[in-house]
Amino acid sequence: MTESRRMQGRWAEAGLAALAAVSVLGLVGVGVYALGRAIEESERPAEIDYVAVCVDPATEARVADERCGDTDNPPGGVMWFWSYTHVGATAPGVGGQVNRSHGQYVRPPAHTVVQRGGVPREGGAVTRAGFGGGYNGGGGG
Repeated sequence: MTESRRMQGRWAEAGLAALAAVSVLGLVGVGVYALGRAIEESERPAEIDYVAVCVDPATEARVADERCGDTDNPPGGVMWFWSYTHVGATAPGVGGQVNRSHGQYVRPPAHTVVQRGGVPREGGAVTRAGFGGGYNGGGGG
């Protein structure tokens, strides 16, 4: 084999190695970008289907959300009252009465996105995106 042919072979091998390295780096870059986007989107709250306020069911008056805590079965005779966000309902302020036609005491179905608490103490409109971005829940039952 001539020296010229040997050099062409080496250059071809070097070119293939460089091409392979660039391809791997490109794939890694695409993977990192995709992972970053997935994390960014997972941190963004989904459209909220239900929001809950803590209520004393004996009086149907809203109490501070801290009394219900972060459990589906809060102690002390209080319960979460789940309001469906599509009805254009308003949540009562602390001390106000809940409107039974705008919600329920039973936790919503597992396939829905829910938010426990985070409703302003003074109450307000129940919107599809939740209250001021305060997201405190997730799907599941």
